[in-house]
Formats: sequence, structure tokens, C-alpha cells
Amino acid sequence: MSKVFVYSTLTADNMYGPYTPGAADLPVRTAVVLIKGGANVVGKKHLITPRGVCTIITEEELTVCRQDPTFVLHEQNGFLAIESSQTDADHVAANMTGRDESAPLVPEDIAPDAPTVTTNLPEPLAPVAPVQRNKPQSRRNR
Repeated sequence: MSKVFVYSTLTADNMYGPYTPGAADLPVRTAVVLIKGGANVVGKKHLITPRGVCTIITEEELTVCRQDPTFVLHEQNGFLAIESSQTDADHVAANMTGRDESAPLVPEDIAPDAPTVTTNLPEPLAPVAPVQRNKPQSRRNR
């Protein structure tokens, strides 16, 4: 059983595997392989944002993954790369598709000349002066 190294630039973990029709024509997964995500997300312990993440799987698990159309689509779009040797994940990710749509925004995502956001909220009301109330007169002063 040889190892295969799957490099991912996806933000979230993904579970891949083939589906078969089950009861009431509901699809049921027959096998599942987890490919780690976590690229472009700040780590929990350290303030490190990896550009890519590596998951080690077997060749049999790769065969299972390739039966999933989502895995094939991610591989074709450049979010997944399969290598036979392990190298630095950030180095491999430099030649892959950088970020998926679920990645958090970074300052480079916002153009410096972007228009300001306008809302359809009404204008705030002007402050109202407090009401002066006359003190009630006692019966003696009437």
C-alpha cells in the first residue's frame, strides 16, 4: 500500500466517496475519504495562515475519491493536487488555484476605489428637547 499526498487549497474539510441508490431512491455513500481543508484560515493555536494543506491517503482511497464527481471537479479546477512525494504544502499551493469562495476576505479583496455602501435606511431623527412640566400647585397656594 503506497501513500499518496493530496494537497488542497480548499478552506473546509471535504468528504469524498461514491454514492449508490438506497431505500426510496435516496443516495447512500458506500465509502468515505476525508481530505483536510484549512487553507487561507488562521490557525487556532498560532497566527499562521497556510496557503495549502496536505492529507496523506492510500492509493485505494484515491480510487474511491476519483469516483466522486465533486473530487474530480475540485481537481480539474485546481483546488486539489495529487503527488507521489511529500513536499511543503505552501510550495505546492503556489502553483494551484489560490482560494475558494468560502475563504475569508482579506484586505486585497477590497478595492481601494470601491464605492461606499449605501443603505435604504431613513435619515436619523433630530434629537427632541425634553418636555418641561409645570409642578402641580398645592391647594394652599391657590
